[in-house]
Amino acid sequence: MDKNVAALLRNDTKTVAVRFYNDRDERSYSREQKISLNLGMQIGDEQELGNKSYTYVTNLSFEVGELAVVFVSGIPKVVKVVEVHPSCQIEPNENIKYKWITARVDLDEAVENERKNTEIETVIAKSYKRNLKSQFKSLLLADVTPEDQQVLLSCLGE
Repeated sequence: MDKNVAALLRNDTKTVAVRFYNDRDERSYSREQKISLNLGMQIGDEQELGNKSYTYVTNLSFEVGELAVVFVSGIPKVVKVVEVHPSCQIEPNENIKYKWITARVDLDEAVENERKNTEIETVIAKSYKRNLKSQFKSLLLADVTPEDQQVLLSCLGE
């Protein structure tokens, strides 16, 4: 029996070419780079992808550039779709048993969540800085006589 009989007989299948992300040592990466990696997003251009393309079967709709999940030796891996074939490009009785794409990776919610978190952190950092400056000023002026306070405030433009 043909190794790819299901892919060949189904009307809803096509093949896609994918490239794996390079393995890397993440310890030296910045926080933003680690977040991107954890989300499966590329942090650079094509240098983050391996050089070799692999053919997978799918019944899902993909566009070039989208991310997908495939299993390699039982371990899920994120891949980037680099080519979408209009139909299943497998010939009957090939020696290779093609693997299937397991899922599409939708990062929209994760990207929106990270955007919100960054915005919150930015606003709080500004507020914290203003508050710290105000507290420092109050602390310095606390033991100054009212006359000296007026002189200092006048010099500070307040």
